[in-house]
Amino acid sequence: MSLLKSALPAFATLGWWLIDHLLPDLLPKVPVRTAWVVVIVVSLLLAFGFFAKAWRALLDRFPRPWLPKPFWRVGFWLKHRPLVAILQVAPKAMFVDTTMNACSLSLTISRGFAKFPREAVVRFENSVISLKSGTGKGVQRHTFRPVEAGGFLHIPMKANSADAVQIEFSASGLPVLPSEAPDFQSDYEIELRGVIVESKGPKPLSGELPLTRWTMSQDAHRMSHFQHLAGASQQG
Repeated sequence: MSLLKSALPAFATLGWWLIDHLLPDLLPKVPVRTAWVVVIVVSLLLAFGFFAKAWRALLDRFPRPWLPKPFWRVGFWLKHRPLVAILQVAPKAMFVDTTMNACSLSLTISRGFAKFPREAVVRFENSVISLKSGTGKGVQRHTFRPVEAGGFLHIPMKANSADAVQIEFSASGLPVLPSEAPDFQSDYEIELRGVIVESKGPKPLSGELPLTRWTMSQDAHRMSHFQHLAGASQQG
């Protein structure tokens, strides 16, 4: 790697010499107007590439949505907004004859207020889970909504604190045939969005948190289960 780095200046110098001295003699002369068009197109492509890279870096640093209520407190919100993450998912389904009549997901969700300096409530009543299973043309998408998101979940969390809660989500659009039902025997991905943080007081503030993802890999799950059984047998 160090040899490659030391050779880069030499390669750059050689490339520039070829472009500056050799190519003009080999290539046909280009009209000035055409040359300007080429320069403009290349410049636009370079600018677009730079903008796309900067935009991706910005989204990695500050995932959307960005604007809280009131919107002029966006700086404070992006700097201090809480985090939610899915720690564990336990699916449950009920079949009657040849149809899936009920399906639910029990989620263990962490709520992190490590950077948030104020007491606030994390509201899940309008949150939505999107589940994607299968691959290619066999992809299935299903929507889940919270069964009960009130009660103790409306108790404000203290500033700079963290905890974990368990919330059950129920599938909509049931009953369905097994071929149209969520498939928990293959890999699947869950997205949780629509979680709202609401802080009251002298300066009320509320905003939607970025979506959080959770992926189940059946191969990884089986490997983890196998390692757990192997460790338990060695201890025995």
